Order: sequence, then structure tokens, then C-alpha cells
Amino acid sequence: MRTSQLDETQRADSAIAQLLEDVQELEQRVDTLEHTLEQKDDRIDELECQIEIRGEDNAMENLWIRNLPVGKMLRNRKQVVKQLEGRITNIERGEVDPGEVIANADTDVDPSDLLPLHNAYLSVQNLHPSEHNLSENQEIAARLFPYLGQYAHSNSRKLVLPSTKIKDILEREIATPKLSRRLDVKNPNTNTIRRVMKFVGEFGSEIMEFDDSAKTNRLVIDRGAWVEYTQEVTESIESTDYGTVNTENETVSARKKRDEAEDRAAQEPDKQSSPSDYGVVITDQETTVISN
Repeated sequence: MRTSQLDETQRADSAIAQLLEDVQELEQRVDTLEHTLEQKDDRIDELECQIEIRGEDNAMENLWIRNLPVGKMLRNRKQVVKQLEGRITNIERGEVDPGEVIANADTDVDPSDLLPLHNAYLSVQNLHPSEHNLSENQEIAARLFPYLGQYAHSNSRKLVLPSTKIKDILEREIATPKLSRRLDVKNPNTNTIRRVMKFVGEFGSEIMEFDDSAKTNRLVIDRGAWVEYTQEVTESIESTDYGTVNTENETVSARKKRDEAEDRAAQEPDKQSSPSDYGVVITDQETTVISN
């Protein structure tokens, strides 16, 4: 009798010990899950801070992510795609500056990986002035982006644009009648040019720098970093499969038009219009970025 009672007691103790062990394991799992949940909550809070609706309703065009008007950009996507198709066709025929194509390209690159100056350019191109958060001088700086490589001259491993070249870009490329009515781009003030160049240096991240140490204010671009950046954007353009195929006659016409464009460029010695100066070369059917 006593032996039977002893066996039952031992079995009960063993069962209790097993239950306690199971409870401890469950408590550890609960602690782990609670920690994981806290991490997810923190991540959600972080993402919610980056995603916001700016407007009275939840319309897609009011969506902003990381201070970028993503909703309004998506609203204009269809028009941008059509423009890009036309631009790529024209660049194959040698009719447009490849720097402008890179600046306007709708690519697979994360906006956070683009230069702030590039993002600012996309904003001013796609949004009404009342819809972006840029000052007038910041907008002018952003509009310089497609032309910096085209007008720069090579100096060792740098691309350099003195203030005189910035003035040329403003007057030749940006001073349309519409923009001239609200921006100081036609016969721009010297102080405007200086402020704009400083903004380019700030928005150009580590690739571009505003240098006022010399007698003439200038922008200095790291040529290697610029080539690498344009290469990444160009590869992304190609991966979006927006390309077209030219017939043999179109290819011959492209060569002729390209040669004519080069002849015209040769007659403007003060304007560095050779795309190879900033790492982009036009061939018959594609845009290639060089790295030397």
C-alpha cells in the first residue's frame, strides 16, 4: 500500500515538474513574441512618420513619402512615360541631350537613392510651384540639373562650371517666357547666381561642391562619382524596357542628324556640348556611360 502511494506521489511530482518546465518555456516564448511585437510596433511608427496624407481627403495625389509628393508624381506617371518614350526615341536619333533624358527618366531607382538635386528637379518638373516646398532660388538650382554636365569643362578629375556658365544655362536653357515671369533667370542678378550655386552644392550631396575660394565662384563636380551616378540611372532606364528598335533607314537618318548636331556644336566653342565630357556617349541605338 505504501509502495503504491509512493509511486503515485513520484508520478505527481514528475508531472508537476514537467508542467513547471512547460510554463517556463511558454513564458520565454511570450517574452520573445512581445519583444518582436514591440519591434514591429516601432517600425510601424517609423514608417507612419515617413508616410502622410497632406490634404483634406485621402486621395492618392495627397500621399507624401519621405517628404516627397509621391501621390502627385504617380498622378502624372502616364504623361511622364509617354514623354520618356519620345525622349529615348529622340536620343537614339541624336536629337536631344542625354543629360536631359537622365534627369527626366522614370526609373526603378528608389527616390532616396537619387541625388537630392535630382529629386528636386523631378518635383519642379511635375508639380505646380504651389505644390512643392522649394524657394524660387532652390527651384532655379533644381532646373540646372540636366545641363550641368553639358556646360561643364573637364579639369583633371573634376567637372567645373564657373558662375559665367551658370548664367549661360539660365539664359539659354531655362529663361522661357513663362519661367522668366516668376523666376530671376533672364539677365539674372549676381546674388541670385551665387545663391543658386550654393543650393546646387548643398543638393548635390558629395558629388557637387560650391567653391568660392577662387576669384570666380564655381561649381566643382567629382567626375568619377558623376559618371557612376549617371551609369546607375541609365541602367535603370534600360531595365524599364521603354526602348524602341530603329529600321535601317532610321539608323542612317540618325547618323546624319547626329553628325549635323556635332557640326553645330563645333561652331559654339564656349559651350561644352560633347556628352562624353560628363560620362555619356550617344551611339546609334543606345546611350552608354563611359567610366574612364
